Amino acid sequence: MAHDDHPARANIRYLEQGVALIDGLADELYAGSSGGPYPGGVGAQFRHCLDFYGCFLGGLDAGRIDYRRRERDARIETDRAHAAAQARSICDSLRGLTREKLDRALAVRAEEAAPGPGEWSGSSAGRELQFLVSHTIHHYALIAVLLASRGYDVTSRFPELGIAPSTLEHWQSSGAFGRAGTPSR
Repeated sequence: MAHDDHPARANIRYLEQGVALIDGLADELYAGSSGGPYPGGVGAQFRHCLDFYGCFLGGLDAGRIDYRRRERDARIETDRAHAAAQARSICDSLRGLTREKLDRALAVRAEEAAPGPGEWSGSSAGRELQFLVSHTIHHYALIAVLLASRGYDVTSRFPELGIAPSTLEHWQSSGAFGRAGTPSR
């Protein structure tokens, strides 16, 4: 499959955006706690995103994706090089997905599924890729807020970080995107 028409192209693009971001951060900004009531920081949010991709890729062959069984590799939270390597490896795996794998039906257990017989739901790899894009964007929005709260100028360096594609389209069509260099968050 060509990269431009690959079903995981958006996932790959967002993961690469995350790698570009963390490559440009100082270690203490990446690994440090955000302070306040929540102990996690940028690294914890990025690790969380990668965990979900790991569940997706790890469950494809069995046809069962369990988002409750995340690896939670603490090293990703503190080691930018390790985090970037893991993200690049996930991108490589996504690029290697075949149409056959992407078209098969899956059983999925969400992170916070309701207890009982309905805790596993039917899905497809394509639908899960859509979910992962949305999940990644929303955690990137948290990363943007965490960085901004620590004085990092997110909007000038990564003006689209954590912003949904539909929001970007709306801003562009309404002329809001690009005013004074950045949109209002």
